[in-house]
Amino acid sequence: MKTKWRKYLLLPLIFILSVVLTFIFQAQYKYLVLRCYLAFTDGVIMLAGKTWFLFPGGSMMLSFGVFCTSISLILFKRKNGSALKIFTAIFAFFLATFIVCFIKSNNEVSGCTSFRNHRAIVFINDVPFDTIFVASLVVSFLVFWLADILISRRKQEFF
Repeated sequence: MKTKWRKYLLLPLIFILSVVLTFIFQAQYKYLVLRCYLAFTDGVIMLAGKTWFLFPGGSMMLSFGVFCTSISLILFKRKNGSALKIFTAIFAFFLATFIVCFIKSNNEVSGCTSFRNHRAIVFINDVPFDTIFVASLVVSFLVFWLADILISRRKQEFF
């Protein structure tokens, strides 16, 4: 009984560690989003502004902390197929990021009225990095949760 509570005491540490990790990878994620914006519009978008990404947004830090904590909580309860669930969640995260970037970038092009030399000018500060990140995390968590349910049901059918 005592060992069950010990692993739940790790959850605040996991939250803090995931918030710290947000500081480390947020610049790379933002560069990925910017490259997706350029790639999905076939060079129609011209990015303007400075690319200094010093600090992540508050919603980015909070959402990633809650995401890692909730996934850890689910993994503590059930350990069946945890590697498969984690890989599907990571795949779903990047796939959702690409889909949301495709939609947002083409929406910027279609709604832009300030074309210069047949290129739409988008300021880097106008790109909703935190919204894209949170939407990708929500999709990733839903895929993780569905994979957890499906794997647990499949294990129950065999036993």
